Amino acid sequence: MKINFIRQITIVTLFLLALLTGTSGAAPACVAQDGTAFFCGDTVFMSCALNGSMVCPNEGLIIGADGVVIDGNGYAMTGSATPSDCEWCSEVEPCSVSGIYNVGYDDVVIRNLEISGFCTGIALAGIGADAVRNITITECRIHNNGFNITSGISEIVTHGIHACRIEGSADVPALTITENEIYNNEGTGGGCGDGGNGIFIYAGGSGNAHEYCNISHNRLYGNAKAGFWTKMMLSRVRITHNEVWGNGDGTGITDDVRGGIILRCKKSSYNLIAENNVSCNTGGGDYGYGVYVGGTHNIIRNNTVNRNTADGISMGRSDGSSHTRIYDNTVCENGGYGVYAADNTLNNTLYRNTIYGNGQADIQDVSDGLSGDDNTCDTAYQYCDRSASCPPPCVYQSPGLGPDLVLSELEPSWIVSGVNYTIDYTVCNLGKGASASASETGVYINEVLQLSDPVPALGPGECYESKLGPFPSSGIVTIRLVADVLNNETEDHKKANNNLTDVFGGADLMITGFDEIWVDQREKKYNLTYTVENVGDLPTSVNVWTNFTELHGEWSDIDPAPIPAGLGVGESVTHIAGPFTMEGDSDWLESWVNFNHTLDENVEDDLHGNRARFTFSSPSPQPPQKGDLNGDGLITTADAVIALQMAVSCDYVEDADVNGDGAVTAHDALMILQASTRGTKV
Repeated sequence: MKINFIRQITIVTLFLLALLTGTSGAAPACVAQDGTAFFCGDTVFMSCALNGSMVCPNEGLIIGADGVVIDGNGYAMTGSATPSDCEWCSEVEPCSVSGIYNVGYDDVVIRNLEISGFCTGIALAGIGADAVRNITITECRIHNNGFNITSGISEIVTHGIHACRIEGSADVPALTITENEIYNNEGTGGGCGDGGNGIFIYAGGSGNAHEYCNISHNRLYGNAKAGFWTKMMLSRVRITHNEVWGNGDGTGITDDVRGGIILRCKKSSYNLIAENNVSCNTGGGDYGYGVYVGGTHNIIRNNTVNRNTADGISMGRSDGSSHTRIYDNTVCENGGYGVYAADNTLNNTLYRNTIYGNGQADIQDVSDGLSGDDNTCDTAYQYCDRSASCPPPCVYQSPGLGPDLVLSELEPSWIVSGVNYTIDYTVCNLGKGASASASETGVYINEVLQLSDPVPALGPGECYESKLGPFPSSGIVTIRLVADVLNNETEDHKKANNNLTDVFGGADLMITGFDEIWVDQREKKYNLTYTVENVGDLPTSVNVWTNFTELHGEWSDIDPAPIPAGLGVGESVTHIAGPFTMEGDSDWLESWVNFNHTLDENVEDDLHGNRARFTFSSPSPQPPQKGDLNGDGLITTADAVIALQMAVSCDYVEDADVNGDGAVTAHDALMILQASTRGTKV
């Protein structure tokens, strides 16, 4: 049991005093079977049920013991939080001004309760290495918590449900969230751990620890950033049978990944996303992803993912997002790609999915690491079903019966580097059972129509390839092709797949590799080694620099060594920056090459290009050793102080007797001190 006895005695005393003075009874409370009443701001140390709707000036109820059940009985708990009440909360320190606040207690149930008006609706957190376990939240309405404006210089890290440092097992999940309605929760910021999610889980697992959460049969909508968002190594979690829509449109959110179900961390792995309807997530315009997975070995099956403003299903991390199994999903009419696999992603598989009518290609495989069969699609990049004729790229095409002209390739290339260029493109008729009559392809450069290229009549499945130019170089340009630009052809479904866009004519720097080099593990000092590659069309013309920022702003540093002018197309350079000092047990960092825009690039400020975000943890403590008296796995001056205290008090512990003379003396303390300065064993 983890009961705070001093707080318990205080609450009981105050309750008895209230009975004697006649001041209790009128205000609604959460009442236990023995009559103990818990009011707003009280610590609850036994199960209770609301006897009416509670209005709280600050905190709601604070969990103070294992095994507590809060039964809302269908009543509401309403807060009156202000933005200043929500300052300096973080991904690992949930807001205490919450409807239900639980730090450190297991086997807790919260049910049949409406929660609104607080910083965060329900906040759960483990304490240090002691994770919280077996929490159930069911049949609750959690809405309109948090704010879309900052207070002072603090982001508003508020959510509907915020859970961190949780751990479970196959038999006992860390967290069960089921049959809830979670909507219109606000927050601010652009960091991975910032606010605005319906459900936010900062897993914090390490080693063999897993969460084994069950997130099922919930309605998640209208939340500022995402319906469901996780970071920090979530694993063995089932996200099933949820309805997730209308998320990501918060005015205080600046992250360019948001939307429905977002597994943001590159180590969010071995999770199941199944039987969900994740549709119409808006994301502030272009950022509304349906399902985004940053980790590996996840399964996405039997979901409906339609009409989101960004990609339907995105494996968007070039440093993760691999070994994903995607099958039996419907992914249609999303504003971006239907299914997207970023550069460097590997071994993702795609079977029996229906993917068509998406704004960009139905399937976009940047690294050629995606394989599969028996899918329905019309357009793809670097992907073909094993059994397809290629073109078309999938065994089955969209259900329409008319013609459908689709641009499947746009490739500008230099004739003379930096002087003039040509444009190669391919247009295909991917409609079923009908020929497309002769048409024209419009060529726009910087949104000015330059020419219309005649395209002959195309039968079903036929394609036309053309080379256009030369065009004179005018710096970095946006090239956009539009099939059937004069609308001569009546197509079965004329959508944005008639368009294809490329940015051409300049250098383009990407951070393609990162690793840490420990300088002093004991002091948590490290260097960063990183690789920058020019993936553009011209060599770099000037020196550029790279900076590194800890995502919570504790430090920011610029590598004084530049990425040199003259870095050719396809060339890369690797640098070492540092040393830096880790605060806590891990660092979440953002690097940005060309951060001060000294070089004009094809694409700048791109999360998967100029910018890269990454995390790593401090080394695990070593097993206890002779001289390690405080058990932290290291020999430090703190151990020497303990040994000296033992010498003065004539205490004896074998691990402190480092010279083996049968006693703990000042000589042992000196030997431990010397070892600590060397960072070695005694």
